[in-house]
Amino acid sequence: MLKNHILMMGALMAPAATEPTFNSNEQAASTRVKDYLELAFQPATQGGAVVFERIPLTTELAGFVPTRNVTRKDAYQEADGSEVSLVAVSGSGGNIQFMTASTAAMRNKLLAAANKGAPVLFKSHYDSAGVQVWGSARVVDRGIQGGRNDIPDWGFTLEIVKYDYVDKDGNAI
Repeated sequence: MLKNHILMMGALMAPAATEPTFNSNEQAASTRVKDYLELAFQPATQGGAVVFERIPLTTELAGFVPTRNVTRKDAYQEADGSEVSLVAVSGSGGNIQFMTASTAAMRNKLLAAANKGAPVLFKSHYDSAGVQVWGSARVVDRGIQGGRNDIPDWGFTLEIVKYDYVDKDGNAI
């Protein structure tokens, strides 16, 4: 019963407190810290420099959701009565949802891109999963998110036009 306590000059003392430390496990970081989104807006002049800017997210970056279209056609019936189908799977973009503070300067750039239908380039870094998604997209304005007592966030969706999966070293997968 007394093994976790120190007996000092006849008085029972509680064990010394341990100083708090940061976890050294890299995987312990939240996805909000590890996963992030960068966008490049169309330069004002044709052929101008493309500059990627990190989006100030107020929530975790939503996962990339590819759009897949599956078409099936019954082709024929085997002698044993089983049916054989042709299956065609095609990809047609996808989307990524994200939110930024409604007061962020970036919000105005995102709203302008959404209103004009201007293309953006993106790099979505899912470092917690060891994969990135790079490509081109259009920004969709989802408006203010949150209730009466919340600090408002502004919701956006990237509607992906073209994408590639990329490993952490920048190589296409």
